[in-house]
Amino acid sequence: MFEHGESTCTADHAGLTSKYVEPQAISSRWRVLTRRYARNSDTSDILPRLSDQLLEAFKNVVLIAGVRMMAPSLQWTSVQEKMKDIIVESMVVQKAIGEDIAFSDFEVICPESNTQFNADTMEDADDCGCRRRKSVAEGMPVLCTTELGLRRREKVGDQGGRSGIKHTTVMKAKVAL
Repeated sequence: MFEHGESTCTADHAGLTSKYVEPQAISSRWRVLTRRYARNSDTSDILPRLSDQLLEAFKNVVLIAGVRMMAPSLQWTSVQEKMKDIIVESMVVQKAIGEDIAFSDFEVICPESNTQFNADTMEDADDCGCRRRKSVAEGMPVLCTTELGLRRREKVGDQGGRSGIKHTTVMKAKVAL
């Protein structure tokens, strides 16, 4: 999803769903152009706004976790500065995947709760180094996702002129079983 001021533009509205019909090079080029021109030209307000939102969410997590009294050495401004660093790095990754890498499409792997464990796209985050046998973990229900994964999606063609989608797992999602 792309944001431009108050309006949002999803991939469906931008006509990017044609990636399954058009050749990979054409759909990738459209994606790059759409992201480049749909991006807000004035990004100076993004960093403070996102860091404020992230800081508020972090404060809520700390409160929900049961922390009643914060240590005096913890300066919220220093936490916010570290959050700004995270936001800047994530924007760099977003630009790299969305605009600079035009030969593939990427999608986030985020298994939902109660889906069956699949060793091809998931890792057991709680095996404590025991190296649980894949056959034991395979098919177990996922409790929650602890780390997101990344999958590359490429359109491939065969000799018969038919095309298909090839998925390659770049990084497996870590899940708790």
